[in-house]
Amino acid sequence: MKKNKSLNIAFTHPDLGIGGAERLIVDAAVGLKKVIGHKVTIFTSHHDPKHSFSETNDGTLDVISYGDFLPRTIFGLFHIFFAILRMFYCTIRMYLNHSHENYDVIIVDQISYHIPLLKLLFPKAKIVFYCHFPDKLLVRWDSNLSLLKKLYRIPFDYFEEITTGMAHSISVNSGFTKQIFYESFKKLSNKQVEILYPPINVSSYDVQPSEEELENVVSINRFEKKKNIALLVHSFAKYVKPRFPDALLILAGGYDPRVPENIQVLDELKQLVAKYNVQENAIYVPSFNEIERYVLLKYCTVVAYTPQGEHFGIVPVEAMYCGRCVCALRSGGPKESIVHESTGLLAVMDNLNEDEIIENFGLNIVQFFSMSAQERANYGTRSRQRVIDNFTLNSFAHSLDRIIAETSL
Repeated sequence: MKKNKSLNIAFTHPDLGIGGAERLIVDAAVGLKKVIGHKVTIFTSHHDPKHSFSETNDGTLDVISYGDFLPRTIFGLFHIFFAILRMFYCTIRMYLNHSHENYDVIIVDQISYHIPLLKLLFPKAKIVFYCHFPDKLLVRWDSNLSLLKKLYRIPFDYFEEITTGMAHSISVNSGFTKQIFYESFKKLSNKQVEILYPPINVSSYDVQPSEEELENVVSINRFEKKKNIALLVHSFAKYVKPRFPDALLILAGGYDPRVPENIQVLDELKQLVAKYNVQENAIYVPSFNEIERYVLLKYCTVVAYTPQGEHFGIVPVEAMYCGRCVCALRSGGPKESIVHESTGLLAVMDNLNEDEIIENFGLNIVQFFSMSAQERANYGTRSRQRVIDNFTLNSFAHSLDRIIAETSL
């Protein structure tokens, strides 16, 4: 295949909302279309123009949704079953209505179960699977998990490994995820897995940092349990507010009223804030738009990233490009994106109890608050350069295009 040949590429993604995985897919599609020159279409089972990134609505990208009439759950149960069913339906409609497109490459994101169907219906297309994290590990296998739930998960976990291995090429979002991939999928030990770090479209983040001294810490995360946002509330109340009484705690991120967990987590955070009596310091920004994101990044002092064992984490990269100070846990993907004491601060958590982790995280925020404006600016300069060197849309698009070219040989 000639390097400069324009390809017809399709993406499949289960739910095109406003999370980090969705941002990656949008940026990947924009990069392949605008930077490389390929034709790109995104297929998804859900796309709400009011709850999605602008590129999916303003004509930049072609987005086609099939299957949103199907339920996501029944009484809050069978999430994975219906996610698979919706993608199977989307794949069939994709074939019935678009088989004439003769796609050269289909990039499958997150869910692998429909890969056999894609290979059957689009035999000439090469399948590239992008793994954010093995789905089997997103279920907490602890003593609270019922025997029935464990039995229910067995076939899904088995077929996740089988269908993932059917892709012509597999990429992951970090070295951390690559290690977990091989540990989780023993049958795929002979498969070559590429690391493809998620990018940011730097033109979307070209905001000038504010020179105003407004001491505040921002969390930008979906309101989900696994995002561990409560860690920031504990750290702020115990270590930041006593030293900086007027500091603000801003909790922003993806919030979908269709998702009970989003509602529950936001309510629990408000209760925790009330418990510590820091209501006057707290601001909530659920489901912010792009203008509000600019404001958050422009006027914040610190961006606090709380997930533990996160696969990659795009928020620290966004914050670093904007020249912001970043605090995160020394765990998972942030260990690869953040250089400790150069582009951000990573809180030690190995062999520590919860209170010690809260203290370490809180004191890192305090350390940034205590710096002079010039010291923070120096962090920002180094951070921005690291993103330019490693995490831009241009470099990502060319890396993905190389993987596509190698897969298509």
